[in-house]
Amino acid sequence: MTAVRSGKVCVADAQILDIYQRHRRGLFALALSITGCPMRAEDAVHDAFARLCRMNLAHASNADAYAFIAVRNAALDQVRRSDRAMSVEQAPVALFDFSVSDPERRAMDWEQQQCVAREVEKLSADQREVVVMRIYGGLRFAQIAAILGAPLPTIVARYRRALQRLKQRLASIV
Repeated sequence: MTAVRSGKVCVADAQILDIYQRHRRGLFALALSITGCPMRAEDAVHDAFARLCRMNLAHASNADAYAFIAVRNAALDQVRRSDRAMSVEQAPVALFDFSVSDPERRAMDWEQQQCVAREVEKLSADQREVVVMRIYGGLRFAQIAAILGAPLPTIVARYRRALQRLKQRLASIV
């Protein structure tokens, strides 16, 4: 992904590579939470980074947040182009990959992951986006507010309500 131009690594390409390496899991999780399909999520991340490679991010005030905006928009484009192909039950649970070496423990974790994934999927789209960006993207609430174009208190409230809902529904398995 890093280009060499005139014997030097292009700063813009290095910046994009750095953003991808630090946030790839969160970006994929965001796209997956919107598309509901791992293949479409991968396509959305790819499309977003293809666009970012053609841009100059030096002028972006927050390049990380800009990458999340680009992936979110690309994922929404994927959804607009076609219906959701897979439900949470059919899709691999890439968001909740808690890999362990013990097969018995892995099987138990897989069951828990399925429950968590189903409950996250049941959240409203607004709540699901905030949870994914906060937990898997590692973004601050202010960054999420900027990405979604919503007031900071609204973002915090969505996150709080989502976690309360998840806590209530998952109390029996956690």
